[in-house]
Order: sequence, then structure tokens, then C-alpha cells
Amino acid sequence: MLRNIVQRVREEHRLELKLAPEVEARLRALCTADLTHGGRGIGNALESVFINPLARALFATELAGRSKITVTALAEHEKVFDVALRFQ
Repeated sequence: MLRNIVQRVREEHRLELKLAPEVEARLRALCTADLTHGGRGIGNALESVFINPLARALFATELAGRSKITVTALAEHEKVFDVALRFQ
């Protein structure tokens, strides 16, 4: 699922998206904490803790002239997740 997100960001925004190892590990833990809904639950969790925060961060940022982006942190504030980005 993460590969699909990385590919979509590359295709739609022409950005190379990378995740810091600790972000990837935290996403894995958050998305697999409750497996009662199987793959659908993983997808729903990934959407709420990563895809939506990433979309908000990208919309709030001027992307012109940027080619690489790294998600350096994933934070939760009152059940709302945010991502920290580093651009190159």
C-alpha cells in the first residue's frame, strides 16, 4: 500500500517520496494494531494516519522546484495525525 502511495505522489506531483525508517515502523505498528477488519482495516488506518496528513501537508506547501520529499516524523495531536516533511 505504501508503494502505491509513493508511486502516486511521483506520478501526480513529480516528487520522489521517502519515509524515514522510524516513520515507516510507526505506520506499520499503527496500521496493524487492530487486524479484526483485515486488509480493509489496514487501508483505513493508513488513510487516516498517513494519506490524509500527507495530503494536507502537500496542499499547504509550494511544490514548484522541489523534486524530493522525506517524511521525517508522524505526530498525533488530539487524535489528528500530522506529518513533518523535509524537502530537497
